[in-house]
Amino acid sequence: MESDIQHRIVRVIGVIVVMFVLLIVWQSYWQILKSDWLLSQPSNNRITRVARDTPRGMILDRRGVIMAWTEHGIRQYADPVATAAVLGYMDPIYKGAGVEGKWDPELSGVAARFNMAELRRIWHGEKPYGKDVVITLDLRLQQAALQALGDQTGAIVMLDPSTGGILALACNPTFNILDISKHIKEMSPGVLRNRASQDFYPQARR
Repeated sequence: MESDIQHRIVRVIGVIVVMFVLLIVWQSYWQILKSDWLLSQPSNNRITRVARDTPRGMILDRRGVIMAWTEHGIRQYADPVATAAVLGYMDPIYKGAGVEGKWDPELSGVAARFNMAELRRIWHGEKPYGKDVVITLDLRLQQAALQALGDQTGAIVMLDPSTGGILALACNPTFNILDISKHIKEMSPGVLRNRASQDFYPQARR
């Protein structure tokens, strides 16, 4: 009788251990392997709340010049017209484009990046913060490229031959990033399209 009870206790403990292991595996699957997918879901209200309450990180050019920052909860740009094709936008209704859209998880502070700094933040119960993003663009060259286009329709791309980094990527016609929320419906698709990466141009054959 006593042996039978011990066997039952062992079975119950075994079932509990198996369930506990399965729970760990299940949580690890969603928190690690599927974390990027969860972050990308527009219906994830928790991510939306965190992003809204977290100061958005800055975007800097290769020389450390601040091109985008948040002031009193409003996104600001050093040159919202010249950098529109590259920096893009992040809007709660029209989603994101460019650097703002591509690197939104990092800029908004909701990216799942497990490092010591992040573990210390969680341990101390501190709020997440937006990370700064540095890109290879040179704001001076970007402005010069857009000016060189003038009234012509097209694009200018300047690359660093030693690294392949993009120093300038200007498109014309362009738009003002600050007008996205109010005037995007009035803008033609050609204005919002990045002509350097989304258009096709004929090549001269030798």
